[in-house]
Amino acid sequence: MTSADHQEQKKFSVDQIPPLNGKIAIVTGGHAGIGLETTRALAHAGAKVYMASRTESKAQDAIAQLRKEHAESASQGNTSDAGQKAQEASAAGATGSSPAELQLDYVHLDLSDLSTGPRCAKDFLAKESQLHIIVCNAGIMGADYELTKDGIEQSFQVNHLTHFALIQSLLPALEAAGKASAPHPARIVNLTSIAHKFISANPALEPKFKSLDDVNRKMGIGELGKYMRYSQGKLSNLLMVREFNRRHGASVRATAVHPGFIASDLYKGTPLAPIAPKIFASVSEGALASLYAATSPDLEKEDSWDAYRVTFGLEGQDTKYSRDEGLAKDLWDLSEKLVAEKGASSGSV
Repeated sequence: MTSADHQEQKKFSVDQIPPLNGKIAIVTGGHAGIGLETTRALAHAGAKVYMASRTESKAQDAIAQLRKEHAESASQGNTSDAGQKAQEASAAGATGSSPAELQLDYVHLDLSDLSTGPRCAKDFLAKESQLHIIVCNAGIMGADYELTKDGIEQSFQVNHLTHFALIQSLLPALEAAGKASAPHPARIVNLTSIAHKFISANPALEPKFKSLDDVNRKMGIGELGKYMRYSQGKLSNLLMVREFNRRHGASVRATAVHPGFIASDLYKGTPLAPIAPKIFASVSEGALASLYAATSPDLEKEDSWDAYRVTFGLEGQDTKYSRDEGLAKDLWDLSEKLVAEKGASSGSV
């Protein structure tokens, strides 16, 4: 077997998602693009999925769309392999999704407002006591230099810090799910990017996470600054996962994935927007890395949570900075400090 054949065999598909009946999931930005495809696949496999999004009307429209499509497919006798497995599990006595209707709900989350992290968690915890999967999917790319209302550079806050605050506030539910499902842990999935390498390749911009001034750097003018700030946020996604796994026990594990070059809404307002649909992969293919990290038994068998996953769940090549334990600790400590200073810790809601 050639190396290429081996890689082809290892590619993940939605048909490999195990039954998720009785599982609870959150997908940030779950109403559109890769997030919508992630939500669709998890729900079809039997999970109850909460879309954590800024605009409720968009989330509710997406929920209605998914339910309509599912009902039409069921009436025609068309069911995905994942959905068929969920139906069989339900028939065998497992609680979970009815074939007639997907289990979908909405919670408010505005990543540009740090306080909505713990508020989103509070709203979720008013309905659920356990959380088995959270996919931190939402983000921004190519944004102008701007500080949020919290005084933090927007790419760093949206792509990392508010997600960090959300996860910290949801940790009791994640731990409860992991302990109840032992030896199968609850899972955190961070969407990073190959762009995490940009800042590593720029000798003038060594990543630093000692202070707010470090993460609020402009990092250049024009397009250079936009993508260096984006790179800082995506590097943070990788570092956070690895530091989380060092600090926490086996009941909750975290993984970071790069979805690939995908024709998603992330490219809106960027120079690539007009050509992205023609040259990049589909959003359904882009969701496969997230779905692998959220559901595949392979991560448990291989204990490969820290691996940097790329398209189709394959293992990719990261950078020395993403493996720097001192840098990861600095990021974690600064994140905790900023969340506390801005009144966005779980105890402040």
